[in-house]
Amino acid sequence: MMVTAAEQWRAEGRAWGLAESRAEALADALIDGMPHGQRVKSIIKQQWLAQGRTAGKSEVLKQILEQRFGPLSPETHGFIDNASPRMIDAWVDCVFKVKSLQEFYRVGVTC
Repeated sequence: MMVTAAEQWRAEGRAWGLAESRAEALADALIDGMPHGQRVKSIIKQQWLAQGRTAGKSEVLKQILEQRFGPLSPETHGFIDNASPRMIDAWVDCVFKVKSLQEFYRVGVTC
């Protein structure tokens, strides 16, 4: 029987989701057994959410830059991926004000 790419991706996604759920359940069980476990979970959740927001902003920033200035080099992708949340926020605020990718690099933390 031939499996389409979509079916394969769907199966892999389900498997990944199950593995992720199991890992979360194990982490919850371990943390709940710790003193102040709920506080630890709250702090971890806040950190994960902040990392997720920064990663999302980075992806949108790269998409906007590519639409405005063309394909980005692997170095530019790495540059943005490794930037601090503060720097990402500054670039998001400035991305429509710069006239070139070179100007974007010179922006720093203010426009």
